[in-house]
Amino acid sequence: MDVLVTAATGRLGRPLVAHLLDRGHHVRALTRNPASPAASALAQQGAVLERGDLDDPGSLRAVLGGADVVFLATTPHNGAGPAAEVRRSIALADAAADAGIGYLVYSSAAGADQPNGVAILQSKRHVEDHLRALGIRHAVLAPVYFMENLHYPWNAAVLRAGRWPIPLPVSRPVQLVAVHDLAAVAARVIERPADFATNRLEVAADELTGPEAAKIAADALGHPVVHDETVPEQLAGMVPLFRWIAEVGFHADIPQLRRSFPDIAWQSLADWAAAQDWNDDTKPPINAGS
Repeated sequence: MDVLVTAATGRLGRPLVAHLLDRGHHVRALTRNPASPAASALAQQGAVLERGDLDDPGSLRAVLGGADVVFLATTPHNGAGPAAEVRRSIALADAAADAGIGYLVYSSAAGADQPNGVAILQSKRHVEDHLRALGIRHAVLAPVYFMENLHYPWNAAVLRAGRWPIPLPVSRPVQLVAVHDLAAVAARVIERPADFATNRLEVAADELTGPEAAKIAADALGHPVVHDETVPEQLAGMVPLFRWIAEVGFHADIPQLRRSFPDIAWQSLADWAAAQDWNDDTKPPINAGS
């Protein structure tokens, strides 16, 4: 299977490319800069680098020919903003439809299929609506809160100050998933269009309350971490998301996911946190996913 992966050098694209190559697929990695170290690393693994820019529809048409499947992931982060995310996603979807691509897998977000008042979810809802209107055969992956979000600078600062950075009511759990596990699910959804086309799959691996998560974080970091319902100053811009999680929240069917994908590791927060280097302040910017 020939798979074109967008955001291939991002936090989701990198493990997805690795999974697809390991599973025997021909992978083409879309990148704005094939000379970058991240792109070169993908080429060394066996991916074919394709120069393309989601802000340049002409560059997309040039690389879509011959692809069996397109994997679409974009982000509102890194200064792009939700409007740019919508524009770029729609440009790729339109180009894929024009090229006659038979199957597209879109990385959206859990909760984006319903009214929510959260800009970073609404942008993905606009893309989902466009895909349905476009009529291209597609599947939607909708991950919950990424464990890797804890490495965002603002979240890391809150953790270093001894607080869990998802300030919800004490009894309201939050669902989480590791990017590597989402990439493993994505690889299987990509290679099985007969099973997943037209489906919207919300993906989570663990579910914890704030106090439970704070204890895990404290054990991993080696210093006290507490849960507090007040929003730290560094996270003021995330208030709409926290409010939505508190009032509505994520509701992925974790037991069913484990039954459907029994060969995936499904890391718990404790497993994931214990494997992290919390002293590493050099982690790259997060440039794909929720």
